[in-house]
Amino acid sequence: MHDHEDHDLNYKASFSLAAWKKVLPFFKPYKKHFIWIFVLSVVIAVTDIIFPMFQLWLMNNVIQPKAADGTILPPTLDGMWSFGVLYVVVAAVQAALVVILVRIVTPVEVKINQDIRNALFYKFQNLHVAYFNDKSVGYLVAKTISDSERIGVMTWRVFGMVYAAIFLLGIFIPMFYYSWELALVLLLLIPIAFGVGLLFQRRLLRLNRQIRKANSQVAGALNEGITGAKTSKTVVAADVLSREFIALTGKQYRHAGKFNKLHSVYLAFLGLIAPMATAAIITIGGYLSGINPEMNLGVIALFLGYAFSLFWPINVLSAGIVNTIANQANAERIGTILDAPIENPDRPDVLETYGDSYAPKRENWEPMDGRIEFINVSFKYPDGNTWILKDFNLVIPANTSLAVVGETGAGKTTLVNLLCRFYEPTEGQILIDGIDYRERSRAWLYDKLGYVLQTPHLFSGTIRDNIKYANFEATEEEIAAAARLAACDNFIEKIEKGYDSEVGESGDKLSTGQKQLISFARAIAADPRLFILDEATANIDTDTEHLIQSAISETLKDRTSVLIAHRLSTIKNSDNIIVLEDGGILEQGTHGELIKQKGRYFGLYSKLSEIENAERIFRGDEPGVKGY
Repeated sequence: MHDHEDHDLNYKASFSLAAWKKVLPFFKPYKKHFIWIFVLSVVIAVTDIIFPMFQLWLMNNVIQPKAADGTILPPTLDGMWSFGVLYVVVAAVQAALVVILVRIVTPVEVKINQDIRNALFYKFQNLHVAYFNDKSVGYLVAKTISDSERIGVMTWRVFGMVYAAIFLLGIFIPMFYYSWELALVLLLLIPIAFGVGLLFQRRLLRLNRQIRKANSQVAGALNEGITGAKTSKTVVAADVLSREFIALTGKQYRHAGKFNKLHSVYLAFLGLIAPMATAAIITIGGYLSGINPEMNLGVIALFLGYAFSLFWPINVLSAGIVNTIANQANAERIGTILDAPIENPDRPDVLETYGDSYAPKRENWEPMDGRIEFINVSFKYPDGNTWILKDFNLVIPANTSLAVVGETGAGKTTLVNLLCRFYEPTEGQILIDGIDYRERSRAWLYDKLGYVLQTPHLFSGTIRDNIKYANFEATEEEIAAAARLAACDNFIEKIEKGYDSEVGESGDKLSTGQKQLISFARAIAADPRLFILDEATANIDTDTEHLIQSAISETLKDRTSVLIAHRLSTIKNSDNIIVLEDGGILEQGTHGELIKQKGRYFGLYSKLSEIENAERIFRGDEPGVKGY
């Protein structure tokens, strides 16, 4: 199992503004909101600083009032109503401010989260296919979700840290005013508590990382155990997989146990701060009251109020600092994706004329005749040093079919990748209708292209939705016509809900053959001028193959098509066949011409004939012709 979980998080690093530069643009649209968050955080902190002063006034003016000469008078109710009303008003104002704050912070957090995910999704759609070669899809999905969440939650962290900082600094103004001696007592306790809090938070974050790592491993093992249930039964591996799963959940339990133990110690430590501060204030305050007439119960009550309020701001500030530093990795990861270069992007002048997939300028899109030319094309993958194609030349006349055959590694898939412009030639040119295809946009090419893969991907949704993905403006008649051409209308109509039937995740409610037929119908719905079939009949049964072959022969009329195929019927009926070897064309011609040459194609075809005849005999079908 591949584990990518947060290996780059550094909990001991210092704060770096550079790490946040790439995500700061996501916060800028909400600058006014953050100004209000800052102002409200300050006001709420100030009201919390004021509340203990009510106790001071209550002690000095109601419970233990003094005469002008300093004599202590009996308790009185004078001013109690005013005190009560003012206290309730301040409390109500603070409650209202908290409600306003929550209503500002929550939408901003969600919007930043949404904006980041939208930007990352847009980037993924525009990244070169090579970007995904060495990156797990699951990892990218998990990081898109978790990274955006952790950056979005910074909105709350801004409030918490501003509040905590203002409160911890602000309480010393009244404290030093009323008693610098007691103020020094709390001043000494705060940095000690804050420092210990930082140590605990760092350790808790490391343990939390281990828990997330274990959780992802358990989730991965659970996914493999469910999706691979048939395989584990047939290879009798259920016992081994169960032991491995139990070991993973055991590790998850141990990490969680360590986290809970340390967290309980940390909570106990936080719980000790207030009693320690209280004990110090009572002891020292009591001593000072005996030698300083200004030290009275009101002042001691004021300091006790602040002492009991210390632990939460300290926790918020220490956790906020550590989490902000740890989340720099999330910010950097988002920045790295957003900065990833788009390989071979359309030139600015091309985009100006043709637009892109998001803003196409269809009025400037020329029709495609379908003549394809490879002129001295050489190619090696961006992360490789080996030439896959070298000085490759090929002409595919418009409205003809080309079959490409060859051993594994001969360059068949590379040829298709270049033709579809998933990659571009390292050297040489590919012309479409006599014009270098880089002179037109990718959007123009993809609009004319129909591509059917060996293992088609269906999107979650209905059969109708999947056929319409190639043409969202397709009418019901056009969808039905595409299904008829792809020979999938019969099985669709037999399903209970017909075109409204859900296909499931990746089409798992349908058979391989049904998925292939629907993907073929999807390609037909786009009415493409250029068809690419990449071993589209390799993994399907004979009956479905006959349906697809019939659909292919009907659909490819008056279109240019390139077929990578292992099935004889597809190869034999092509207008032209090339045999690739080591990135070059070894043989070229029609089926009959290549058979007469008795060269490499003859050997490949004979081998395929024997395999297919053996398959037919195994299924009980009549053997087919051997082809020579």
